[in-house]
Amino acid sequence: MDHFELNYKANLSALGKMDINLYQSLLKIEENSRFEAIPCEGNLFDIVDMQTQERFYTEPLSHTQKALRYFHPMREHTFLYLFGIGNGNLHKELLKNPKHVLTIIEPELELIFVALHCEDFSQEILEKRVFFLLADTIKFAPLVQFMNQDTRIYYARSFKLNVASTYYEHFYCEMMAEINRIFIDAIEYVIVNSGNHIEDALMGLEHHIYNIPHMVAGTQFKAFCKQKNTDTIVMVSTGPSLAKQLPLLKEIQNNVAIVCADSALRILYANEIVPDMCVSIERIKEVKGLFDDLPMEYKKKVIFVRASLEHKDVFETLDGCHDILVMRPHNYNTQFHLEPYGVLCSGTSVANMAHELCAMMRHKTCIIIGQDLAFGKNGVTHTKGHKAGDYDRADTSIEKVEIEAYGGKGMVTSHKIWQQFLNALVQTVHATQNTMSTINATEGGARIAGTIEMPFKKAVKKYIDLKTPKKPIIPKPTPKKEAKKYYKIASKRITLILKEGKKIQKELEKSFKILAKACKKMEHKTHEQQIKLFTQEETIGYLKLIEKTRGIFEENQIFKLFYWEIMQSIVVHMELALAEIKTTAVNSQEENQLKALKWIYNHSHYFYTLAGAIANTVFWMERGRRESIEELPEELKFLVEK
Repeated sequence: MDHFELNYKANLSALGKMDINLYQSLLKIEENSRFEAIPCEGNLFDIVDMQTQERFYTEPLSHTQKALRYFHPMREHTFLYLFGIGNGNLHKELLKNPKHVLTIIEPELELIFVALHCEDFSQEILEKRVFFLLADTIKFAPLVQFMNQDTRIYYARSFKLNVASTYYEHFYCEMMAEINRIFIDAIEYVIVNSGNHIEDALMGLEHHIYNIPHMVAGTQFKAFCKQKNTDTIVMVSTGPSLAKQLPLLKEIQNNVAIVCADSALRILYANEIVPDMCVSIERIKEVKGLFDDLPMEYKKKVIFVRASLEHKDVFETLDGCHDILVMRPHNYNTQFHLEPYGVLCSGTSVANMAHELCAMMRHKTCIIIGQDLAFGKNGVTHTKGHKAGDYDRADTSIEKVEIEAYGGKGMVTSHKIWQQFLNALVQTVHATQNTMSTINATEGGARIAGTIEMPFKKAVKKYIDLKTPKKPIIPKPTPKKEAKKYYKIASKRITLILKEGKKIQKELEKSFKILAKACKKMEHKTHEQQIKLFTQEETIGYLKLIEKTRGIFEENQIFKLFYWEIMQSIVVHMELALAEIKTTAVNSQEENQLKALKWIYNHSHYFYTLAGAIANTVFWMERGRRESIEELPEELKFLVEK
C-alpha cells in the first residue's frame, strides 16, 4: 500500500470517529474523476480540473510559501476559516502552529477525497483541530450550532473567510460571498442570543426561584407532553394575515389541537375559538394584562403552558386555571434537579415556544398561521384585536430589513428583531424536521426556511381528520408527597449554588484588588512609560495570577453550569475583547510587554465585573427565595411543613 492510500486510510478512520456524515459520503467515492493530482516539486501536487483544464497552483511550493507569508500576521489566531482545500498542503503547514484550529469549507466532495490522499490530517481530525464543511451543507441553523461550540464565538471579531487558491476565487466567487454572509448572520445570532443585559437574566432567575413551589405542585411538563389529542396541531400567531384564517379555524376547532401565543388568546376569544393550549414566555409583569379582562369561564377551558421565569403577578389572573410552569433551557433555570418539570423554548420568541411544544407533544404535523414576521401591505404589524398595538413602519428608529417573502415572491419589509425571531424559528424547524412536518399556512409575510408552504384550506384538507372530534386534555397535578420531595431537592440545590457563588466572588475580589493596584500605576502614562513600569518577573506574576483566577471559575462546575449563563452577556462581550488581545501578533519584546499589560488591564475590569455580577445573582436568588416562602399560598404550605 503506497503512502497515498495510507494517508487516505488514516484520514478516513479518523473521520469515522469524528465526522460520520463526511465519512459516509467519502465511502461512496471509489475514485476521482474530475480532479487529478499531478506530482510536482518538493513532493507536492498540483490539482487539475479535468473539465476546464484549470490548474490550481502551477507552482505548489511557491504558492504555499506565499500563502504562509499572508497568514503570518494571523499566527496568534486560534480559529482560521479557509474556503477550499486544494491539495491540502497549505492547511497541513498551518496546522504546524499548535495554536491554530482550521475550518475548511469545500464545494467539491471529490477535492476532499483527493486532498485526503495527498496529506495526512488524521491526528488533527482526532484532536478537533481541523473541520471539513461541505459548502452545500452550510445552512444557517446548523452553522449556529457549529459556531456556538466551545470558545469559537469568543473569536468572532477575528473571523475572516480566507481563500485557498485563485481557482476558488475564479469559479466559486458567488458561493464564497453567500457562505460568508451565512457565517456573519450565524455569528451575529449567537452573540445577540447571549443576551444584552444581565438584568433580564436576573429578573428571570428571581421569578423562577419564587415560582418553584407553584411549579413542583403543578403538572409535570414531561408527563403532560404525552397527552396529545390529535396528530396535527394548528399554531396561532398574531401577524396581519391571521384575520383571514380565523373563520376556517373556527369551523375546524373541534377536530384539531390548537396552540396559540399569549397575545393571540383574546383574538381567538373574540372569534369564539377555544385553543387547547396557550403559551407564554415574557418575564415582565405586563403579561398579566394579556389575560386580565378575559372571562374566567373561558380561561378555564385553556391549558396555559408558561415559562417558570414569568412574573408572579400572572398567578392572580390565572388562579383556578390549568397552569403548567416549564423551565427554559438556560442553565440558570435548569440546575435545580427538577427534570420531570421539563424544558421548553430554546429560541427567543413565544412562537418558538409554541412550535417546540408541538414537537415535544409528538404531533406529526404543525400548521402555522399568522406568523408573518413582516409588515403587512398597509403597514400594520399585527392582526386586528392585538392588544400590544402596531409598530409604525414610518418610524425611523426601527431598524428595518428586507427579507424573502412567503412563497419566494419578492421581498418584504421586516424588523431587525423579527429577523432574529425568524432565525430562531428556522432553528426550531430544522431541529424538529425528522419528527414533525411544519406547514407554513400563513399565506403572507416572510418565508420561513425549512417549512412547507401551503394554503391553510389545502393544509386542513390534507392533514386534519374532520370526521373525528378531538378529546379534551386534562392535566394532572403532581402528588403532594412527590411535590414535597422535589421542593426539598431544589431548596438544597439553591443553598449549594449560593455557597459556591460567594466563594468564587471572594477569590475574584481578591485578585481584582491586586490587579487594580497595577492598573492604577499605568494610569495617565504613555505606552513607552507603561512598558518600563514592571519587571519581567512582576509581569509574569500578574499573568500567573490571572491564569490561576480564571482556573478557579472556569473549572468550578457550578460556575460553568449556572453562573456563566446568568452572566453570559458580560462574559461573551468581554471574552470577545480579550480574544482580540490574544490574537494580536507581536514582533518585539516591547510589543509583547504591551500585550501583557493590556491583558492585565482588561482582566482587572473583567474580574471586578464578574464579582459584581455574582453578588447581584446571590442577592436576587436570596430575595426570590425569601419572598417565595413569605407569600406561599395556603394550599402550598404543605411543601415547607416538616
